[in-house]
Amino acid sequence: MLRLANRQYVVRLFIIGICLSLLAVYCGRHTSDLRFLSRLHGIHVTLFAVLVALANLAATYKLFVVLHWLGLRNMDFVKWVRVFVASRLASFCVMQGTNLYRAIRLKKDYSFSYSGSVGVTAVITCFDVASVLLVTGVLVLAAGRFRSVTGLLLVAAAAAMISPLLVLPPLVRRLGPADASAKAGWRGWAVGRMRVLAEVVARCTKDLRTMAFISGMTIAVYLALLGGTAVCLTAFGREVSMFDAALLTSVLVLSRTVNIVPGNLGVSELLTGVSAGLLMDEAMYGVMLSAIFRIVDFAVIGLAFLAFGLERVIRKTRGGERRIP
Repeated sequence: MLRLANRQYVVRLFIIGICLSLLAVYCGRHTSDLRFLSRLHGIHVTLFAVLVALANLAATYKLFVVLHWLGLRNMDFVKWVRVFVASRLASFCVMQGTNLYRAIRLKKDYSFSYSGSVGVTAVITCFDVASVLLVTGVLVLAAGRFRSVTGLLLVAAAAAMISPLLVLPPLVRRLGPADASAKAGWRGWAVGRMRVLAEVVARCTKDLRTMAFISGMTIAVYLALLGGTAVCLTAFGREVSMFDAALLTSVLVLSRTVNIVPGNLGVSELLTGVSAGLLMDEAMYGVMLSAIFRIVDFAVIGLAFLAFGLERVIRKTRGGERRIP
């Protein structure tokens, strides 16, 4: 098991190294193209940071509501924001750090099972990917920039992401009664875990209103980041086509949703750069957009983490002063 973990770690480092090397070579050969960064002023960075903060807040609220549906009604929103901020900070350093941290905290503070956390992660990831694919497919069909089959394939891919969530609960119910006792062995244990996961999926897909909320919050995150993309491209001096900005945002969001290395470092920049090159013949715009988003996102999350830490220190200090006779 340890050897497998070490191999995975080496593979991830190799992927990061390859991607960063390709980016370094490209930037080194196109240093003159980097002059557009001088047009990026404080007002642009501030507006971008506000939009990134709003995107994170929308994602936080979406998860909070989903967990509320799953029975965690005594959860305090501010406390959940602290958990979300700490978990997002972990994602910059550790593979699946966000999901691992949330699962541990939910288990420790609310006795929420690890299987339940896996179910929440699966549901949110599927809805995130499906929502962005659906929006992108509709944009492609409406704009007519590519062949209509491209838009139809994207819409079909969105439906394919959600379909397993609708099929899983009834399939699990047919497995028979859940018995996770020692006598049932591994099969009973597996059925029990599957039932927990299926229950999470069932509650999140019970009706169109529920699914519309999850998708709507994902689209709200997407729109906030679309605004950030438009701000950056405008600052770069690019005449913004909302179609190009929307597609570039779709690549940016999708490249951060499913990670193969921590934070998809290098991978996201490479994919966004290639997409910008295909869309507007300016690959450097995509590379810098992704890099700026990574830096600003880390700064926003880091400042929020420091603010919560400072608030806790102040609260403890005041509490200690009040106890002094």
